[in-house]
Amino acid sequence: TKAFTSMAALMRVAKGELNLDVPVAQYLPEFKLNASGSEGLTLRDLMSHRTGMPRHDLLWSVFLPQGRSEDVRKALVYRLQGLTLDKPIRYNAEYNNLMFITAGLVAGKGHKDGWEGFVAENILRPLNMHDSWLHAEDMSREAKQRFATPYMNDGTKVHELLPTEIVGPAGSIVSSTTDMLKWLGAHMEQLELKSPLLDTKTYSEIVHPNAPFPLLNVMFGTYTLGWWLEPLTTDMFLLHHGGNTNGFTAFNVIVLQLVPGMFGGKLPLKPVAGFTIQTNQHGSIAPTMLALQIMKLLTKLPLVSNLNELQWEAQAPARAAAAESLRKFKQMLHDGEHQPSKFTIAQLVGVYEHSAYGKVRVDVLPDGNMTLSLNGQTSHGLRHFWNDTFGYDLAYGYGAVNQATDPQMVFFGNTEGNVTRMESILEPAVAPIVFDKVTTSAMLDETAETVNLVALDKVTTSATLDETAEMVNLVAGLCRLSWPV
Repeated sequence: TKAFTSMAALMRVAKGELNLDVPVAQYLPEFKLNASGSEGLTLRDLMSHRTGMPRHDLLWSVFLPQGRSEDVRKALVYRLQGLTLDKPIRYNAEYNNLMFITAGLVAGKGHKDGWEGFVAENILRPLNMHDSWLHAEDMSREAKQRFATPYMNDGTKVHELLPTEIVGPAGSIVSSTTDMLKWLGAHMEQLELKSPLLDTKTYSEIVHPNAPFPLLNVMFGTYTLGWWLEPLTTDMFLLHHGGNTNGFTAFNVIVLQLVPGMFGGKLPLKPVAGFTIQTNQHGSIAPTMLALQIMKLLTKLPLVSNLNELQWEAQAPARAAAAESLRKFKQMLHDGEHQPSKFTIAQLVGVYEHSAYGKVRVDVLPDGNMTLSLNGQTSHGLRHFWNDTFGYDLAYGYGAVNQATDPQMVFFGNTEGNVTRMESILEPAVAPIVFDKVTTSAMLDETAETVNLVALDKVTTSATLDETAEMVNLVAGLCRLSWPV
């Protein structure tokens, strides 16, 4: 999907409507990061992953309500200034979906249907990609019948796809192998100067390295605009990018050959082959393994007969570490049965807020069980782990819950014994995210009583109805029970 977003942006550049090297804030005033020099970040920076921002993927995938409108995505972009960076800007590449959401907003600005409308009108339709959709929710009934059943690595079926409404420009496109070959074919034509979508000068930005970002080539890999560009041999290069969501893994590759001495506006790389590999397994290594063997065939390098075995052996330390982490977690859960929290349930109940991640509401059910809801979304169970640490299921379609890796909520209080904040490691690259407590259980109870009294009052006129609505909205606003997006 990111390659489609960069192509959309370049189309606007070719028309003189955008500039890759102008500060993004000129196009989108809502964009601001909490870092020195961030006001100068450009579309090139955003689409090359060099903003210094770590992923913070739980923000868009779990914490915020979904929606694909411009206002919804602008509200997300506005929240970015509340996130912590872990590197200086332009220090090196760091993969980030939030920046591509922002770039998509800019690329689709002015179109009545935003990024979705621009991509559909200017890329999918001209290339006759009729078996591709901007979101899984948009698929036709016939396409849904052909939709592959998604699986996790352990073979379990995925029953709920990751929500992609808000993340659209960074990873929502659903397609088939046939359509992906049309997409790769268009790029190969561009490289052969046939220019089906862009003029050669503008397209050359796609094969222009913007940041060191090794992936397949651990020493010399680079990232351009929505693509990796990496040397395979001294004269062979790979233009590639993968796609991964719960239950699916894809890999698009264009093999390029260096053409020495090409000047006069011509591109120094010519296409040799293009291929796409798509699997219905989450985080599958099969596409990469198969791609490596195909590339060896194309470059006449010797095949590795036991590549799968070598890969399996290479991942042995990581599997052992994960197993040990799970063992320790289960032991801590067992020990936690005798390590109660120093806070009562009544003290924990309330609303907690972070400037970017929004509001977290902790409630208690009549049966005594606790629940947690994120920014007004559906509540889920919150259970005690150990001491003041609690667990919440954030799997969201990734199959069975592995509570060893799910975020944990840790509550803290003051000297008077009142709960003042909640912390959670939602982005491993930065310090725990701190949610300050803004509403207590007593305030929530008082709000509920006020709303009930209003509801019970006899309503006889439209003026009374309006007054009631205003009163309910005022109560909700004062207690921060909802977050307008």
